[in-house]
Amino acid sequence: MAMAERPQERCKTAAAQQAAAEAAVTPDTSLPPRPPLPPASTAKIVVWQAILPSSGPACHLHEALRQLCPERFPSTTSAKRAVRRSEVLLDGGRVIDPSCTLVGGEMLQVVAREGASQMRWYPQHALKGEQSSAVTDAASKYNVAAAIPQPLRLRILFEDDHMACLVKPPGIPTDSPSGRGGGTTSSLPAPGTPGDSDSDGEPDSSSGGRGMQLHAPGAYQQMTHLLTPSTAVGALRRPRHVHRLDEPTGGLLLAAKTRLAQQELCAAFEQRRVTKRYTALVWGRLEGQGIVRYSLNGRACETEYRAVRHTRVDMAALGLSRANPLGDAEDAAAMPCANPSTGAAGGAAGATSRSHCVQDVAATLADSSESGEAPAVWVTTVDLYPHTGRKHQLRRHMALMLHPILGDPKHGFGYRAQRHLSGQSLAADSHCELQEAAAEAGAAAAALTEVHAPDRPLQAPALLQAAAAVATQRLQLKLCLWAVELRLKQHPVTGKPLPVFSLPEPAAFAATRDLLGNTCWVSAGATT
Repeated sequence: MAMAERPQERCKTAAAQQAAAEAAVTPDTSLPPRPPLPPASTAKIVVWQAILPSSGPACHLHEALRQLCPERFPSTTSAKRAVRRSEVLLDGGRVIDPSCTLVGGEMLQVVAREGASQMRWYPQHALKGEQSSAVTDAASKYNVAAAIPQPLRLRILFEDDHMACLVKPPGIPTDSPSGRGGGTTSSLPAPGTPGDSDSDGEPDSSSGGRGMQLHAPGAYQQMTHLLTPSTAVGALRRPRHVHRLDEPTGGLLLAAKTRLAQQELCAAFEQRRVTKRYTALVWGRLEGQGIVRYSLNGRACETEYRAVRHTRVDMAALGLSRANPLGDAEDAAAMPCANPSTGAAGGAAGATSRSHCVQDVAATLADSSESGEAPAVWVTTVDLYPHTGRKHQLRRHMALMLHPILGDPKHGFGYRAQRHLSGQSLAADSHCELQEAAAEAGAAAAALTEVHAPDRPLQAPALLQAAAAVATQRLQLKLCLWAVELRLKQHPVTGKPLPVFSLPEPAAFAATRDLLGNTCWVSAGATT
């Protein structure tokens, strides 16, 4: 009986499916018909306009579009295509030649069909929200800035509609490389050390603790949220820095907010029309002033230095004595003694070199105790003026002079010997001292002349290396290098005089000198 019912059930199921399909295809006449779609609008509206400045040189139409509106026309092809599509009006009229010459004063307009998507001019920090009011923008800007830890936050020193001068703290990169979000407090002094303060010299309580690292975006990312969007012609979508500082280096950083300012500032740096001054703490007693011209990576380099003050290191405070030449075991193991003959710092060669270094330090301390004179180890505060801009130029030049910067882990006392062993030149005339020449008749002041400095050995004294290693290990010293002054003759766009952008010496420098020993002031060229 069951076998006879199966074909009937299949027929009923097929009939039901066919009826359902016919009902789905047949339109429901009970609903009102849909109204027809309205025709596409042919009206066009102006979505952007600007007047070409009359003070500039003559240029082609596509060049003016790229300069005045780089966000909409990022390339020459896009500007020419818009002109050929009749999307650009010149003084209210249609133009078809993208290469026509403009002399200045013309009004340029970009039109689009009404209802089409239009480009919105919102600051970057407000793009995530749906509202675009000034109150919402200000709130978003405040929230983003407040989320950046204080030790890693940029500080605005000067800003107008074309450029800005900011203070970059150590610990954040100028431009974050690919795959990296920003900086951390690993490049900052640990809490409780001389450098545990912000740029104003006040201790910061937001660092959390010794084992906690704070993260923040790089300087390029922070500029977008901290600087006010420019309303000038040719404004950049995001402010852009025109030079770089190393991640562990703090100090002044210039940024452009318009395309013209970016071009002029980059040209000023390239043509060496910007005077830069850095201040640093270096190991050893560096006297007077001079010029260093050691080539780096086959390229000519030049750095001018000037000794500001000398600090004598307190050897007793570091715990160095005849019985314990290199301090405790941890300090001795951290000392990077390189073998002068091989340049190696590890393995058997490094251990042999370290044993020789221990003997040299012990002998020096023994001689000083017999003579009654304390051993002299010095730290010099110097002003550095780079005349060229090469990677790690200041740090490498000071290391080649056997006066490495405090807290520099890459370019220390063994850098000069390493360069010599690699076959690179260490010409004697690459270091010249600047001395006052005899004043000519009627001259107001004596001129400075270059005098070749005596050739330096490949290695610094063992006692200086030992003191540097112990102090770096115990005080957890970070790089003591700051960009403290920038001089521009005139504003890159308006041509008006600009103030001298300068910073006082970081408070961490004075704290480091106080911990190391006593400070004596000297003038340039003086010997004490």
